[in-house]
Amino acid sequence: MSHPNIVKLHDLFQDSAYLYEVTEYIKGGDLLKRLISNSSFSESDAAFLINQVLQGISCLHKDRIVHRDLKLENILVDDSDPNKLTLKIVDFGFARKIPEG
Repeated sequence: MSHPNIVKLHDLFQDSAYLYEVTEYIKGGDLLKRLISNSSFSESDAAFLINQVLQGISCLHKDRIVHRDLKLENILVDDSDPNKLTLKIVDFGFARKIPEG
């Protein structure tokens, strides 16, 4: 998937015991910790953040993918650009592709 609000998967590796995922590096931590550290935020900030999450979910649903474990800890904050805060949906361990029909 290529969407600004979904973590990018670069590569997969597997050995006899494990499957390794190589994803983009997101340095800002999870959304829960960010919200706890900011004691308050405006309604417009909340709308900006939830819009990004809904954009990512919409992209997943268009491809018939359901995340099934969406929570604040599975939304990371990409603050690499100081002028733009971007949220990224991660952890697709419980995700499923919904068959047609």
